[in-house]
Amino acid sequence: MNTFNNMMLDISNTMFYGLLQESENTLVFSPLSVINLLWLYYNGSENLKDRNEYDLKSYNREFKDLNEKICNIFESTHWYKKQSKGFVYINNFVFYNKDLKLIDKEIFTSTNVKLQEFKQGIKAKTLSKLIKRTVNKTTKWKINEILNIKNNVLTAKNLNTAQYKSVWKTFFSNVLVHENFYIRENKIIKIQMMQKKDKMLVLDTNDFIAVGVSLNIANLKFVAVLPKNNKKLQDIHYEINKDNIYGLHDMMAKAERNIVNLKMPKFTVESKFDIFKEMKTEAIGNKAEFTDLLESFLKSENDYEHVAMVDINEQGVKEKDSSSDMSDDDEEELKEIILNRPFLFYIVDSVFVNLGLSRSVYTPIFMGKYSGNNNEKNLL
Repeated sequence: MNTFNNMMLDISNTMFYGLLQESENTLVFSPLSVINLLWLYYNGSENLKDRNEYDLKSYNREFKDLNEKICNIFESTHWYKKQSKGFVYINNFVFYNKDLKLIDKEIFTSTNVKLQEFKQGIKAKTLSKLIKRTVNKTTKWKINEILNIKNNVLTAKNLNTAQYKSVWKTFFSNVLVHENFYIRENKIIKIQMMQKKDKMLVLDTNDFIAVGVSLNIANLKFVAVLPKNNKKLQDIHYEINKDNIYGLHDMMAKAERNIVNLKMPKFTVESKFDIFKEMKTEAIGNKAEFTDLLESFLKSENDYEHVAMVDINEQGVKEKDSSSDMSDDDEEELKEIILNRPFLFYIVDSVFVNLGLSRSVYTPIFMGKYSGNNNEKNLL
């Protein structure tokens, strides 16, 4: 098992979504837990101007409910303090019920970040300062040893296995970063709580839409990642998740009006049976329908030449990657895993992601080698 997968399986109570840049073998990430809260509040304030279906009273009730839920989530952590007069204090961010504003005097004054700027997206340098404030208090690793800012994108520097485990365990557990994603052009379009099902969280970026279902924000389960530039993949995701995701149909209709080109890194998928064995699995939707869709996609003619995935057919499992040394027993084991104990395979452009349940926490795992500029590299 490679270093990255080892690290991910060893981290508990975290959720991770990472991509590799084409130019360098670095992990691109962005802490979402703080941004989640900023956008939940800020997006609500902005939408108030345009949502005729809500009058002020009903919206205030809605906000009060959301505020109470967030309070409950953070109540058991040392990041939470409930102030008088309806204030909610979470790790130096103060949320006001009355006007939906947030204030962090030290950070936002020193970096000239104003509330309005979040509409265009938070910059990597600002993000780095938000991280420094917390991480430097809780870990012996200096922030400039583990983070790197290049072209306004925050990346993690390469560390050895022990350093990764130490840094990420501390980072995730103390900064409450439970989901990470790649911000293209530093823009987050929308993070909002769904109306029809309040346990759902939607991440709508320029490049893709991710829909999450969770018992609480701090332990989010992603159930769909949908690129905006490939209708076929959108349909597959919708079919797999249609019984579980409310509002996805409307979301995709809106996404089609704002299509952008999505250029994702190319990954070659390898069979990692030790990963499968260490994870529990949970199928979403009808198993037969899921496997039919998976088989249909793998058999169909497509231009994902960089993706090596198993081809399921009546003759058995055939590895498309000719360099694989998978034995007959391994083939049977993989077929057993996919057909009888299906994992949640999500297709993001030409990236296959296996979303497995590890230690009671959903953890997306990239399995395989990173292939960029015709040169294969180890994932991490």
